[in-house]
Amino acid sequence: MTRQRFNKCDHAEPVMFQLFPKTRKEWLRAIIFPFQAYMPVAFIVWQILEVIWPGGKYRFGELSTYHDFKSAVLQGYAICFWVLLIIATFQLSARQRTAAFLNVGWALVGALLGFFILVRDAVSS
Repeated sequence: MTRQRFNKCDHAEPVMFQLFPKTRKEWLRAIIFPFQAYMPVAFIVWQILEVIWPGGKYRFGELSTYHDFKSAVLQGYAICFWVLLIIATFQLSARQRTAAFLNVGWALVGALLGFFILVRDAVSS
């Protein structure tokens, strides 16, 4: 058996956590992340609060009823949907197809979850 010897150039050294992105692409990812994360997180929070907030009787900060909370979640979905579609359009024009399709996918997930919230409330009312 021969033993391989590695020079400094032969392997990548571990990178420590970076607090601030260094490249333009990393900055774009950092800016897009909250819009992408909103889609599943808002739906999970909405599901949890729907269970513990029966009939919209309770006050939750400035949101006085369940319907106020639902409209805030849906407005957030609409904002994230349009932001992700606009960014995906720019990414397609810059030939970053993978990132663009990922953002279109997140936008569609948000549209489906928002539609589910609307339909579920219409059926249960």
